[in-house]
Amino acid sequence: MCGITGVIDSGDHSGAFELEADIKRMNNALLRRGPDDEGSWVCSDQGLALGQRRLAILELSELGHQPILSSSGRYVMTFNGEIYNFVELADELKKYRHDFAPSSDTQVLMAAFEQWGFRATLDRLDGMFAILCFDQQKKVLHLARDRLGEKPLFFGCHENKLLFASELKAMQAIFVKKPDPSPQSITLFLRHGYVPGPQSIYQNIFKLPPGNTLDIDVSNIQRYLKDPSSLLRAMNAYWTLPMKKSGDLGAQVCPKDFETQLQGVVERQMRSDVDLGAFLSGGVDSSTIVALMQRSSGERVRTFSIGFEDEDYNEAPYAKAVAQHLGTEHQEQVVSAKEIMDIIPDLAQIYDEPFGDSSQLPTILVSRMAREHVTVCLSGDGGDELFGGYERYYWAQEVWGLCGALPRASRAFLAVLLKGVAAVDNSMLPSDLRQHLGKIHRLALLLPQQDRQQFYRALISSQCHPEKFVLDGGEPEYGLSRPALLEEPYLHQMMYLDMHNYLPDDILTKVDRAGMYSSLELRAPLLDHYIVESAWRLRPETGDYHTNSKAILRAILYQHVPRELIERPKKGFAIPLKSWLRGPLRQWAESHLNIRRMETEGLLHSGAVMWVWNDFQSGKPGAEHFLWNVLMFQLWHENWKS
Repeated sequence: MCGITGVIDSGDHSGAFELEADIKRMNNALLRRGPDDEGSWVCSDQGLALGQRRLAILELSELGHQPILSSSGRYVMTFNGEIYNFVELADELKKYRHDFAPSSDTQVLMAAFEQWGFRATLDRLDGMFAILCFDQQKKVLHLARDRLGEKPLFFGCHENKLLFASELKAMQAIFVKKPDPSPQSITLFLRHGYVPGPQSIYQNIFKLPPGNTLDIDVSNIQRYLKDPSSLLRAMNAYWTLPMKKSGDLGAQVCPKDFETQLQGVVERQMRSDVDLGAFLSGGVDSSTIVALMQRSSGERVRTFSIGFEDEDYNEAPYAKAVAQHLGTEHQEQVVSAKEIMDIIPDLAQIYDEPFGDSSQLPTILVSRMAREHVTVCLSGDGGDELFGGYERYYWAQEVWGLCGALPRASRAFLAVLLKGVAAVDNSMLPSDLRQHLGKIHRLALLLPQQDRQQFYRALISSQCHPEKFVLDGGEPEYGLSRPALLEEPYLHQMMYLDMHNYLPDDILTKVDRAGMYSSLELRAPLLDHYIVESAWRLRPETGDYHTNSKAILRAILYQHVPRELIERPKKGFAIPLKSWLRGPLRQWAESHLNIRRMETEGLLHSGAVMWVWNDFQSGKPGAEHFLWNVLMFQLWHENWKS
């Protein structure tokens, strides 16, 4: 696990000294991603430098140092992540190189590139990774990102340079003048609470999508500097999630075979030369992973959970009960609202881009606690997207099933009526209706959508018309607006959209930055691509979802944990935004929503923002997540200006 960096300088004065200085500054910005070692490699003839900060997980000696040069000298590589099947790959490589005796996945990966080539090697890899590999023979810099997007990789053009890094802060370390925020990216952020890839918050800086490669001709970078969008056109997918038609149910997935497969994945991901543990929430996903870890371990697995003083948000007792039953060595920390709020000023520095998923706060805290005991943690991330675990999937199916067949004009009329109900003075409504005003208001916004995909997009949006709040705002076509799986069952379509958007750009971004802030490596066995492909063969029509969500995981888990410890309403990993923004965070929020400040900065429509804020403070429902997004943008922009 590391932070990787790279720069190609087109300037006439980009000698070895200047390149080395640039890459050192970039590396230093990623100290938290890799506190154990630092390295750089410079090719002044090509104006190229590669770097890395290392968090030592496998092979703690200098043999794991990067950037690494291949035995022939053809390839130079720096990579971030873990190759879980490196032992198996090493055994295969020994057939060609009898003297090959690697001790790290870094050495195996480099030998694989030399034996099979860059592209062919990717198909053989089982792991999470972001890779920069320079082919000195062809003068091509290869970029690759793992299939599901567990590891980040930014790239782009600025100030006559091509830049590459695990996090934007590494690029920012060598900016003379910071690039301008993109109004389109701001607009998408206010809708979703994250910037959907391949865009970043900056103009001409991008994210490599999961499962993609990018080959850059180092000898002709002027073509990219003149037209940065050409970088996007040069991307190629080496893996995609299989798309099956409704009539093709695919081969049935045998629960026992799936369990054996998942057990093998967990065991491979437990390979580590440092102390290892797991996050445990007490839910199905994390409990299944911990149960399989404990079954494979000769020692008590270390588990970690965060609890909250507010019992409405506290799942720590459930995690503790599961841990006691499995016999893990469990660490729990109950945090106060003040402890969570104290992290807020650091969020812009931790995430580099504006990021609005408020569960980032407890994730940072549990990562910090775990790092006091271990260097690696496994988690249950990906389970909801893979196995239909989100309640919104079923709510959307039911509502669209009831209303979707109505003409759009009829749905729009019904929406107007519902808006009228939601706008009525609360005191005039029955108490049973008052508690549902938020849902009524939400439904009124959703009903006019033109089709079921746009209905879902609106459902997962914090604001359905974010362009109203951004000067020169507008939304480009992006993953959630492009038609996808139109002939598939609705549930399958929603899961597909989340796997390609919400999972990499929200969930995995959240855990990567939160973990790396404490120099903690996080691994997600459920996102092994073989597990993903098996899970994707489970069909909505077969009853694997909906009536018994996560049935195949529960079948595994209930061999180890009594059903009654798991079966309960899901709370999630949330914080009480609504009450905090109306209470202890109100003064802080209003300082960031200052009208004069917004007008001076010239990015947001201050009047539109304040109208929503004042409505929210008067008791109107449904705006807390949008307002949190605005606040996270303001916090980020304040950091950007400094």
